[in-house]
Order: sequence, then structure tokens, then C-alpha cells
Amino acid sequence: MDELQPAPPRHSSRTLVIAVVAVLIVVAIAGIVLAGLRGRPIGPSPVAALSSPTQQPGSAPTTAAPAIAAEVGAGPNQLAFASDTDTLSPTSLKKIVDTANSATKGSHTVVISAKLEGGNERELRMELAKKRADAVRRALQAAGMPVSALQVKISELPPGLVPKVDADRLELSMK
Repeated sequence: MDELQPAPPRHSSRTLVIAVVAVLIVVAIAGIVLAGLRGRPIGPSPVAALSSPTQQPGSAPTTAAPAIAAEVGAGPNQLAFASDTDTLSPTSLKKIVDTANSATKGSHTVVISAKLEGGNERELRMELAKKRADAVRRALQAAGMPVSALQVKISELPPGLVPKVDADRLELSMK
């Protein structure tokens, strides 16, 4: 009655599926790691940015780690800010210097544009937009742009039309 039963036959397709799933898991983990590394800025480390001296009145703005993190995904003519701050990242400062050099060579005017949502907390958002535009203006001046070649444009849009990420960015354009 206790007959010995033969082992079930191995299915090569089952082994193949297990191998494919293992490879997909490894690829997914590698993709996550690479995506995390891609978001890191090239250049000065966040530690160096945090250890910079305090800002002197009339000087170009200093940097901080949250501003560096906010720069991820910003376009070539966009300057990203960390939420609720007017601190420029090293990437933004480089964009500002490059814009100032290009504008000076071509005798262009640089327009600093900000968007904000109307509604509650309008005054706070407007004040922050003004501080950010002023930080960019000071950095452009430090890079050699004359005040007469700078314009600031702050647009207020109805609630729901400005995505959070756009509310934390300014745009530089040349005329």
C-alpha cells in the first residue's frame, strides 16, 4: 500500500518563469538605484552648500540643500526653489550666470517671471514671489547685468491653475 511514487516531472517552463521574474526584480532594483543617483546634482555637495558663510547685504544669495533638491526636473530656463524659501541652488546660480553672459553679449533684457495662485494666503505667496525675484535680480546684477536690463513679471492666476511645482519656480527669458 505504501508504494513509492515517482517525483513529478520538472517543467522547464516553470524554471524559465522563475528565472525571468528574478531578472525583472534585479532590473527594477537597478532602475530605482539609478533614478536616485540621477536626481543628485553634479558639482558642490549639499554639505558644502550648507557650510557656506552667511549672506552679506547686497551680495548674491547663498545656497542650501532643500534648494538643490528642488532643482530636479527644472527646465533649462527655470530656477527652482525649495518650498517657502528664496534660496538659490548652485544649479540655479550657474543658469543665472549663463543667462547674464548671453544677455550681455547680445544686449538683451532679461525677464524674471513668477506665477502664483490667487485665493487664501495670496499675500504670503506674493511676498515670497517678490523675495525670489529679488534674489534672482541680485544674482544677475552680481553676474554683471545692469538693473536697466532687468524686468520682473509676477502673474497671479485663479486657484487650481498653478501646479505646486510651478509655484516654486521662476523663469528667465530674454527679450
